[in-house]
Amino acid sequence: MKITSGAKVLLVFNKKVLTILRDDKPDIPWPNMWDLPGGGQEEGETFEQTARREIEEELNIEVTGLMSLGIEQLEDIQAARFISYLTEEQFEQLKLGDEGQKFTFMNLGEISKRADFVPLLKGYVVNNMSKLKELVEKHAVD
Repeated sequence: MKITSGAKVLLVFNKKVLTILRDDKPDIPWPNMWDLPGGGQEEGETFEQTARREIEEELNIEVTGLMSLGIEQLEDIQAARFISYLTEEQFEQLKLGDEGQKFTFMNLGEISKRADFVPLLKGYVVNNMSKLKELVEKHAVD
C-alpha cells in the first residue's frame, strides 16, 4: 500500500525533540535512519487523528495539546506537521511500541546535521529552523 498522506509530530521535552531510530528492514522506507514519530493516514482519519494514533502506537502515550504546523505537499504526498509538549508524566510513561529500534531526544541543530536522519524531515527542520527553534524553546519544561 502506497502512502499518499501522513502526519509527523515534534514531541518536545526540555528543548529537545523526540526522535525514533527506524527499524533496519530493507522493505521499509528509510531503514535504520532517525525519524520523527508519526506515519501514514488511514482511510477516514483527519491528520490530527493520524498523529494521535501513531503516537499512541509508537510511544504508548496519549498526546495532548497538539498544535498544527501546517501541511506540506511533497511530490504526491500530503504531509501534516504537528508539535506537542510532553509533560513530566508523559515523559516518564514513554515506551517504544512495536516499531523502531530506540528513541532519544535531539535538539534541532543535531537533527539538521545528521546524515542518518530521514531526508524529507531533515529538510523540513532546516527550512523552518527559526520558527521551530522559537516553538521548541518557548515551552520548555524545567
